[in-house]
Amino acid sequence: LDLSPECEECGEDLHVNSVDKPHIDWVKVVCSECGHITNVSMIRLSGEMKERGEIKDRIKSLAKSFIENTKNKDVQIISHFDTDGISSAALAMLALKKLDKRFSLEIVKSLTDDFISQLDKEKPVLFLDLASGSLETIKNSGLKEVYIVDHHELPSGEETEISGNIEIANPQLHDKEKLSGSALTYLFSKAMDENNKEHAKLGILGLIGDSMEKEMDKIANEILEDSEI
Repeated sequence: LDLSPECEECGEDLHVNSVDKPHIDWVKVVCSECGHITNVSMIRLSGEMKERGEIKDRIKSLAKSFIENTKNKDVQIISHFDTDGISSAALAMLALKKLDKRFSLEIVKSLTDDFISQLDKEKPVLFLDLASGSLETIKNSGLKEVYIVDHHELPSGEETEISGNIEIANPQLHDKEKLSGSALTYLFSKAMDENNKEHAKLGILGLIGDSMEKEMDKIANEILEDSEI
């Protein structure tokens, strides 16, 4: 059983020893790399297990909210000008076309305060592979409905200050699994329609574009399996 806690000795993932029966308060855990054995609180274990897959749950929730709240509205898609961002944009476009949603698309090298201020305040905005570093600007921009699917780090202190006009899916707020913007956007599109699984290769393309193929974890490998590469 994989866990997110790391070994205190070597830093690798810990695993529950299936031979050992857990006690009421703790369970014996052995490191898969160095064999170091330690006892982990059952309360901590429960919390760590709940955290696994949390980003996928968040994406499903965001996708549901996005579909319900953008009915009969023109969506503004803003994505990053690199392989990851362009792959993300392609995934979103394919998904929205399938839902017969109206949208516009802009690809930008960076997200500036001036650019944000010029966006239509009345139309929903979907930011892909960017915007996590601009939460304060977006908060004060007057934009009424903002969705962010991104993997970049948030400025210190803003992790718990997501304003009411913003819905965000970012691994940095959950288990911090290494996922590219396109991988997250693929999960987002698949959550909107399971048939979008046919576009999984775009999720992997952006991941490779961000040089993250050597850091693939559980969810990224699931996307790789979907892509049948």
